[in-house]
Order: sequence, then C-alpha cells, then structure tokens
Amino acid sequence: MPISLKAQNVVPLTVLVLLQVYLVLCLAQGALDLGGIISSMESASLMLLLNVVIVWLSYLVPADIKNGMVFFRVRNALPGHRFLSLMKSDPRIDVARIHAIHDLSSLVSDESAQNSFWYQVFYKPNTARMEIKSAHKSYLLYRDACAVSLILCGVYCLVSWLSPAYLGGSDSLYGLVFIVFALGFALSANNTGKRMVTTAIALSTAKAGTDE
Repeated sequence: MPISLKAQNVVPLTVLVLLQVYLVLCLAQGALDLGGIISSMESASLMLLLNVVIVWLSYLVPADIKNGMVFFRVRNALPGHRFLSLMKSDPRIDVARIHAIHDLSSLVSDESAQNSFWYQVFYKPNTARMEIKSAHKSYLLYRDACAVSLILCGVYCLVSWLSPAYLGGSDSLYGLVFIVFALGFALSANNTGKRMVTTAIALSTAKAGTDE
C-alpha cells in the first residue's frame, strides 16, 4: 500500500520543528547545544513520540486555514484558483496552445471554476508524475511546518508568561523565532504550491503537443 505524501513528510517535519525548538531554548539559556539536537534525533523512542505529537499539531489547523496562511488569502486561497494568471509567468507553458485547445473565457471571472478546471484537466491526469509528486510533497511539508510553528509560538509565549521560571526567566520575545520560521515556511509553501500548478499545466501542454 503506497504511503501518503503527508506520511512521507513526518520525519522531515519533525526535524524542522525540532530545530526551531532547540534554537529558541538555546537562545533563552544563552548557550548553543548542538549535542542535544543530535542526541534527540538518535533516540528512536523520542523521535517516535515527537512524530506523533507534531502530526497531531499539524492536524489542529484545518486545511483551508493553512492554505489561506501560506497564500495570504481568505477566500479561494489555492493557486489553482488563479491558474490563468500564473501560467502566463511560466516560460514552460505555451499559453496560446492552451487557449487554442480549451475555451477558458468563462473562467476569467470565476476563481472557483478555475480551480475545478485545473484539477480535472491538468492536475488529475498527472498525479503520478514525479514532478507533481515532488512539488505537492514539498508544499504539504512547508504548509504544515508553518502551521506548527505558529502553534509553538503561541505555546511558548503562553508558558513564558504563566511560568517564566520554567524557561529560565527568558523573554517571550524569543518566541519571534517561531514567527520568522513560520514566515519562511509560508513563502516556501507559496512558491512550491504555485510551481505544482504551473508544472501540471506544462506537462499537459507538452503531452497535447506530442499527441497531435
């Protein structure tokens, strides 16, 4: 049975989260302890526990909200909703050929219809392609990492406020490290998500050209 893309991302997601946590704690304590990171990653039982907890955290935020966070939109957040404009900026795509094959005039003012069209016509026929899988996997990884980072920021700030002694009296501003990481993950997810959309279109266009 094939492993889902989210399941394949469990370990790298845990590593990204663990890196942030150790960085914040090291800043709070005034000492960088790389040995702590390495020893934690070498502990199979601890990594398993962290995997479970981090996956749980990633599911606390609904997918629609996570998509909105990385694309900075409230409605119709996915890049498939705007594939007509995105494909114009990708040199791999023959825009004229796309318009010659498909009547897209009805989609210009309907973002929801754009996403449905992109999914059925461009994405679904290419889901097994490695280029699509790679971009999709990266998008899910960075999107979930962004969500978990924001959750950890909230938890850290709450703990530092309620029980500062537990964190060595550190300033809650160290929690901004999570915000910086979250922003970086959001930008990465934004780029890989758009790349997945345009790659699916490029693959479909190339296939249409060979079938002629």
